[in-house]
Order: sequence, then C-alpha cells, then structure tokens
Amino acid sequence: MSRLIFDMRKTIYFAWLIAIVFGFASISALNVSAQKTITVYKELKGKQKALFDDWAKRQNSINGQSSSPIERFQSLSLSQGSTYQAITNALAKVKLKGRSKSTSGTAIDLISAIENIAGEEDGKGGDEQFRLYVKLDSGTLDRLEIADAFHRGKRNSFFHREYPHNYRQTGGAPSIQFSITEDGSRADIDIDYHSSSFPLALFNGHLRASNSDVRPHHNYRGYVKRWTGLSDWWNFIPEGLNTLKDFFKASTRDDHIASTGHPDAPDAESAAAAADAFFNIWLTNKDTGSA
Repeated sequence: MSRLIFDMRKTIYFAWLIAIVFGFASISALNVSAQKTITVYKELKGKQKALFDDWAKRQNSINGQSSSPIERFQSLSLSQGSTYQAITNALAKVKLKGRSKSTSGTAIDLISAIENIAGEEDGKGGDEQFRLYVKLDSGTLDRLEIADAFHRGKRNSFFHREYPHNYRQTGGAPSIQFSITEDGSRADIDIDYHSSSFPLALFNGHLRASNSDVRPHHNYRGYVKRWTGLSDWWNFIPEGLNTLKDFFKASTRDDHIASTGHPDAPDAESAAAAADAFFNIWLTNKDTGSA
C-alpha cells in the first residue's frame, strides 16, 4: 500500500513538474514572440509604416477598439505580418520611371490606403490569400501603363475576376502583380514566386496559395535575390500553443487552388482540377480569353 502511495505521489510530482516547465516555456515563447513582432513593426519605414498606422486606426473605429499600431501589428497572424512586410518592402524598392525616364516615386506611392491584409485563410482560394487589398491613388493605371518596371498582362478573366486590369513587374519571377478594378480605384496586390507562363503554371506551384507566401524557404530565397531589406523573422519566433500550427503550415499545408468564379469551372481543390478547368474552358468551350 505504501508503495502504491509513493508511486502516486511520484506521478503527481512529475505531472506538476511537466506542467510548470511547459508553462514557463509557453510564457517565454509568447514573450519572445511579442518582442520580435514589436521589433518587426519598428522596422517599418516611411509609407510602409504610414499605411499600416492608418489601417490600424481605421480598424479601431470599425471595431470600437483603442489598440496602438504596435498592438495591432502584434495581433496579426504570422502569415499576415510576413505578407504585409514582404509586399510593402518590395513595392518600396521598385522605382517608377515614365517615358522621360525620370523617377516619379516608387510603387508603394500608388497606394492611398490599405483595405485588408490577407494571410493564410483555410478554405479560401489561392487568389484570396497572401495579398493586400488596397485603395489606389487616382491616375495609377496611367502611371503603370508608362512605367518601365511593369508591363500590362492579359486581362484577368479566370482568376482575380473582380480586378480585370493586370500589371506584372518585369524581369520574371518573383514579381509583384497589380490586379486592378475596372475603374482603377482599388487593387489586389501579391507577389508571384513562380512563373505564370503556360504551361509551367500548371505544374510549378503558381496555382497554389503558397505561390504568394514569402515564408517557404525557396520563396524567401527568391525574394532576397530580387529585393533587399527583409529578414526571415518568422523562422525565429517560438510560437505559443494557440499559434503553433501557423508557424509550421507554410510548407506542409494542403494548398487550395486559386478560386475562379467562372461558371464552367469546377471547384479546384487540386492541381489536376485546376488543369481540368483550364482545358475545359480553352478546348471544349473555345473560350481562349477566359482560359
């Protein structure tokens, strides 16, 4: 009997010890995470910071809150924070030059306000994740049309259907893509880390959500080869229990193919389904524009 009591006490002791260790580890991890995101926020510069601070202020008005910009940045998921910093940093590095070859600001100057920061969202299509939804300055379409840093692509009729105007950064992947509304007032901006050229796009990961996620190593490696000023800070944050899955899912998740919105397209839950949608519209319906 005494042996049983001793074993029970030992079990309880070790259970408490494990709970204490994991408790301190979780608190430490959350503290490190908080400090790291504060550091990342403080690295935002110029228009990059001004746009975020304005968005944070408007979120307070919408939600009846009084969070500071730093607190708002801390509330972002890793995928949102990394997406915001990666896209705005790249935009700030792209100089806009017109026909006269004189510099007229950078690509981030085309944005007047942030509407939404879209990170990883389960169940959403690839063209609805890892991007910024923004309001544009008037005249943005004209400035992109003459800018040598961007070229006009085919109209978006299959993906990004609400944003038909399509401008991609020159020089190949990785590249910034502006998908813009018909009236030129709003845009969906993302970075494509894989070529959008047919037929490569069917097989190289372009149609998957991770195509626009900076966190996978091969995407980040391509990013820093083209644009400077971004550290892979997300790889050095020991996540707390509530956000641990967000840290690991960048390269292991089951990606969703970009949503099409096309009436003849099936739900594209795999590369095969996306390819089937493409060829059905292209060959069966003879709709080369939508394909």
